[in-house]
Amino acid sequence: MKEKTKIIEKEIISPSDHDLKYFTRLYNTGVCDVDILRIKEIIDKTTDMIFSAYRDSLLSEPNTYIVQAVWAKNHKGKLSPNQKKIKKRIASMMNDIMEILDLKDINESQTFSIEYLIKGLAVSKISYLIEAFKNKQNTACISDEGDSSILDRLKSFWNA
Repeated sequence: MKEKTKIIEKEIISPSDHDLKYFTRLYNTGVCDVDILRIKEIIDKTTDMIFSAYRDSLLSEPNTYIVQAVWAKNHKGKLSPNQKKIKKRIASMMNDIMEILDLKDINESQTFSIEYLIKGLAVSKISYLIEAFKNKQNTACISDEGDSSILDRLKSFWNA
C-alpha cells in the first residue's frame, strides 16, 4: 500500500542572492505516485527554452501570440512558423508529463483538465518571462548580462 505524500514548508536560503526564501518542497513519506519535481523540471526547461529560442517573436507580438501557440489555435487562420515550433515543443512537454503521470483509464474530460492546467501554467510562465524582460527595472541586468543569467534571475521569482 502506498503512503500519502506530505508537503512540508521549509525555509531555504537562495545561494544566488542570499535572501531568505520560503517555498514548498515535496518530501515523500513513502512511494510517491507523481514525481512532481520531474514534472516541474520539464515545465521549467520547456518554458525557458521557448522564451530563449523565440524571444524576438514573443517580444514583438501581442500577448495572445503565446496563447495561440500553446493551444495550437489561431482564430484568424494558420499559426505562424514559430508558433508551430512552439506548439511542437509544448506537445512534447505534454507527452512527457502524461507519461510521468501514468494515468490509466482517464476519459477525455479528465485529460483535457490536466492539459488545461499544465498549458495554463506554461502560458503564465512564458508571459511572465516576456513581461519581466520588457520591464524597465530589468534594463540594468539585461544590458550587462547574457540570456542565461537573465533567465536565472527571472526563474527565482517562480521558486518563491
